Amino acid sequence: RAALLGSIENAQVYVVSGDSVMLRAIIIGRLFSNNVEVLNGINEGEKVVASGQINLTEGAKVTILNEN
Repeated sequence: RAALLGSIENAQVYVVSGDSVMLRAIIIGRLFSNNVEVLNGINEGEKVVASGQINLTEGAKVTILNEN
């Protein structure tokens, strides 16, 4: 849930692609406490930014500090 930008109806996340990020629209399903079910928009195994999104723009360069 920390990775979400926008509202539940218009949710977006920054997806890491190589050393940069892409803003991607997603479709949210059920909500579970601090987790959300993603029905469409990202694939299993893709990495999303969960902290510091306010400082990002499309194509911004990123470095992964903690993969957990």
